Amino acid sequence: GSKIFDNVSQPLSGFLGCMPDCLTMHYVKEEKGKGIMKMEKVTLCHDDSDVIEWWSTTISDIVSGLGKKPRHLLVFINPFGGKGRGKQIWEEKIADVFKIAGIVCKVIVTERANHALTLLQTMPLQGFDGVISVGGDG
Repeated sequence: GSKIFDNVSQPLSGFLGCMPDCLTMHYVKEEKGKGIMKMEKVTLCHDDSDVIEWWSTTISDIVSGLGKKPRHLLVFINPFGGKGRGKQIWEEKIADVFKIAGIVCKVIVTERANHALTLLQTMPLQGFDGVISVGGDG
């Protein structure tokens, strides 16, 4: 049989006392009316590992068909942005989204005004698929 669990934080056990085969999917959704994105997860469990493998392959095929995702990003964090919580916001709320998605991020915490601009103008950018700024003016 199969089971679906939302927001599972503990390892699942059961299914006649044995550890079931599970597939956990992470996704990001917008909190209604707030414009805030929140990471969620759903865990699908089944006692037949072939079913789990089929689910995993099918979902991977669908997601890979959605378009090319970035593999390497350059991230600038303004430690004074976000009411002085730019670095904390990155570490607690954003970094895991990229890690789970398999995206490698090079993080640079800026030290002064225009620091990110200076670096962008002088450093080699080949190998990066995009640039992200955290804790700026919005």
